[in-house]
Amino acid sequence: MRVYGVNDTDGLVEATLQAGVFRFEGPAFDPEARQVRLPPNASTLLFETSDAEWRAAGFDRAGFAAVLMLEDGSVRQHRLLRARFRDLVLPQANIQVLPFGDGWRLVSDAWVWGVLLETSGGKEEPDGAFDLLPGVPHLVPAGLGEGQPRIAWTASEALRRLRGA
Repeated sequence: MRVYGVNDTDGLVEATLQAGVFRFEGPAFDPEARQVRLPPNASTLLFETSDAEWRAAGFDRAGFAAVLMLEDGSVRQHRLLRARFRDLVLPQANIQVLPFGDGWRLVSDAWVWGVLLETSGGKEEPDGAFDLLPGVPHLVPAGLGEGQPRIAWTASEALRRLRGA
């Protein structure tokens, strides 16, 4: 498995990378953090590892993720799955929506695919649909509407319902 970082700006970018296997049912995704530097206007190999841990966990029960935390506090995240969505064993997730600063923090005990939020102000969450990695917070900025956002739909739950789970 290889993780590349692409910096399409004219300046050096320094960030913290966490990359590794995550199990859909948890525990929290928390691989060792490493400092990385992305030179300007370049693609850089940031991380490389065998897929042995992923094979052992089972492609239908685990994925591979990379989370890049930039110096300004923003987060870039990507996940890779090898099994077809119809073959994934998706657990029931407990998603918490908690106040955090001026906005909200969403945390789940299990992987959640395709979260869509509903807000009272009618504005969309900047990330549109997003995934939640087990134990990794997703921050939602203030200004999307009055009150707490609500989970409107998740692809994980839709797939579970199709299967009668």
